[in-house]
Amino acid sequence: ITTQGGYYREQWGENSDAQIQGFVMQNTQEYIINSLTYNNQIYTQFHLAGYQNDATQAAKAALEEYNQSVEYRSQEYVLDSQWQQSLEPAGTRLDFNSIKSPKGHNLGRAIIPANNTLNLTRRFNMDLEPNFAFLQISFPLGIEVQLNGSVVNSSWVVIDSLEAGKPASTHYSFIIPGEMFARGENVFELALENSSAGEQQAALALQTMTSLQRIRENIPPVVKNIFSNTGWRVISTDPEPGEESSVFAADATEWNITWDNLVNMEESASRPIWVSELDGPVNHLVFETDFVLDSEFKDGIIEFIAPEAVTVYLNGTEIGSAIFDYDADPLEIYKGEVLINASNVVNGRNVLRFAVSNSSIYRGFLAKITYSQAGKEEIR
Repeated sequence: ITTQGGYYREQWGENSDAQIQGFVMQNTQEYIINSLTYNNQIYTQFHLAGYQNDATQAAKAALEEYNQSVEYRSQEYVLDSQWQQSLEPAGTRLDFNSIKSPKGHNLGRAIIPANNTLNLTRRFNMDLEPNFAFLQISFPLGIEVQLNGSVVNSSWVVIDSLEAGKPASTHYSFIIPGEMFARGENVFELALENSSAGEQQAALALQTMTSLQRIRENIPPVVKNIFSNTGWRVISTDPEPGEESSVFAADATEWNITWDNLVNMEESASRPIWVSELDGPVNHLVFETDFVLDSEFKDGIIEFIAPEAVTVYLNGTEIGSAIFDYDADPLEIYKGEVLINASNVVNGRNVLRFAVSNSSIYRGFLAKITYSQAGKEEIR
């Protein structure tokens, strides 16, 4: 430690390491960002395309060191019968067959006659546009690439050779920016001009690359509903041993409320529930239902009509309460609402309880629970 360094360490005391680290970050952050950007370009345009050497491996390692490495889902559109073709001026149809490049790329191959241009079109639908794509192609003469009506201009990277010692069979990768794709239908067009006096082999595939993180972020959530019905449980507690027991709820026979009386709650499959009151009124009840989460919880809301008051519990924690809100003449009733927060749910079984107090003429309880969780089906 220099004399100056020792002085500052003495001044900063136990905070000296944090102060030094902050100074280092201020003076190196821009360099680190630029370095990661450069390494990401090498990793994307060369390593992922199939050209790999010590430099591309070093770029990959640098990204991994700073936790910036991205995993991609690769989707191949190999030249096959799903591609539309037209051969000009011959007008005949070509046969396609499959081959694999030395570095493992699946390609579709055709033989283009002399002085002919093969026009190819591939249509495909996407729920999510890719981050980028590669045209993996082996063809030594004129190539024009269009995507959704726009000409694609990009750089070529040599990957390998389909036949050793034959430059005409060199396999290239041509990167296509992701912003040229669209959600929904995409039209990829390729014109391969064989202007030579002899037939020429062409082999190709379109390879889209979409980050797994973006795929997960864009999977539509699953929305589920729970409606009050006679499958809900009524919980009672024996005061002496403190043990709980339950019976199923019953349809509320003295509900005295119609859907037309509800001002801001849409009609649904929810049914008003209560218990039998043949032996006299029951003014305090606890209803219970549950739901199971097997993926990330997004959000939830509980809508209810609860004469005359209700307290809502989720997994034993109170999450809200409400009193009966209505206008008497004409009878107009306003629903109560309680939000379900992610902090109150658990993966697996979640238990909701509604502690209802009711001495009104409206003998029942009505509820609808709506929640969403992360979807599981990957988008295309």
